[in-house]
Amino acid sequence: MSNEHEPGPSQDRGRTRHSLPPSQPDPPPQPRPPSDTIGTYLTAIAKALTEALRMFQYADKRLWEENGDEYEQIQELEMTLVEAKRDFIEMGKLVGGGLYYESDRRIDTLRELHDLSDRFAAHTETFKDWLRTGGPINPVWIKDTISLRKDLHRAQCRAARRIYVSDQEATSSSDAVRCLGAVIVTRALRRVREEQDHQPAWQQQQPPTDDVVPSPKGKGRGRRGSLESIIPVCNSIGHFERLGEADLAFVCDFCDGFLVWPNLHALPTERKYPGPLTAEGYPSWAASGRNHGGGEEKDVVFAPLAIANHLPLRKGKWMARTVCPYCEEYTYFDQGDGDGERKWGVDGEFAGVEELGAHLGWTHTALPRPGGVTKGGCVVM
Repeated sequence: MSNEHEPGPSQDRGRTRHSLPPSQPDPPPQPRPPSDTIGTYLTAIAKALTEALRMFQYADKRLWEENGDEYEQIQELEMTLVEAKRDFIEMGKLVGGGLYYESDRRIDTLRELHDLSDRFAAHTETFKDWLRTGGPINPVWIKDTISLRKDLHRAQCRAARRIYVSDQEATSSSDAVRCLGAVIVTRALRRVREEQDHQPAWQQQQPPTDDVVPSPKGKGRGRRGSLESIIPVCNSIGHFERLGEADLAFVCDFCDGFLVWPNLHALPTERKYPGPLTAEGYPSWAASGRNHGGGEEKDVVFAPLAIANHLPLRKGKWMARTVCPYCEEYTYFDQGDGDGERKWGVDGEFAGVEELGAHLGWTHTALPRPGGVTKGGCVVM
């Protein structure tokens, strides 16, 4: 006797379909990558500065003194906003475009700009509180604005340097990737030479007062441009300061590296020999300085040459390394056997300016050296 309730084949298949385990729930959404970029924080900083300036527009100006602190504060805020925008444009040009720079998300850069954004926001709150209470402003706020402007400039410099070094390390086979600040100085030297190339013929026949700079491809003879003329460019990428009692240092805004000239009274502003080469055919790299206190005279590496050839800091270090541009770029000519051409071997990196000067004094100088043989006015090692 058949069971009327026994399922048929079609019913069994239907039960089988409906008895499948329910589908697994969708996995929880993964956390999205942070959307913050350089552009995010720079926009927030610009808004904070604009809001601070608006506070002064709403303020009662009847009690303001002519050329008083309030007007100076407005000027500093406006200057900070203008310089921030200018740095944003210039840094974008240095690293392949404003969009590339604006979209960067390197964690060190974002952390630094996040802290700066909070500081600018707090600075703006100070002016909001002042607007509610009235009275004169605190002159200390002016110094705070200047300090924030400098910190923002250095933060943008470091952000661009991180992008540049990362890109260079990925595409270059050389370990000696110059700091972005050094690259800016080198480019300025090339622009000087390009301007000289467009001078009238009679001006180009004047005695040269220029110097070697690394060629764009890193090979052969470099372009020439006046080292003395780019001192303002050096000042734009960093600053000089007294280090301790006797030493002088240049601090790069891009890498925070120190280039130190030990026991020096003041940095010279010109070299001993104004031309690109000495009479013996060696590079003109030395400047005359004096020991601290105005004592004995000595030769030192001319500052723009060292600045144009420094490398980014290594982790945990504070003194910037340097490389020799003449070892990289120059081919010296001898009157001996063969084709009369030889290229100096690259000695590598130097721990600082003093070590670079010792190398230049030993390798790229007209002074006689032990074991040297003089041929045709050149010393052959």
